[in-house]
Amino acid sequence: MAKKEMFRKNGARYETAPFYSCNDPHKVYIALAEELATKYLLHDELTPRVVRRRCPYCDFLDEIIFFYRSPNGDNIKTVYTISHL
Repeated sequence: MAKKEMFRKNGARYETAPFYSCNDPHKVYIALAEELATKYLLHDELTPRVVRRRCPYCDFLDEIIFFYRSPNGDNIKTVYTISHL
């Protein structure tokens, strides 16, 4: 299982419903690879923080979260959920 979801910041918190969602594993892995390369190889300043979390209960799911700050002040959170099954 691979999933990509994007959330906009509304006030002090991020929205609970994503404005974009993708479940195609091929597209999700390509997008994740591009974002990691942009952040760590090109040293992108628009991505101030990347967080990786593993599910404490099943230990099979990883969440990789990218937080973006665009030049116009919008904040977007992209969540990649990857299963290791």
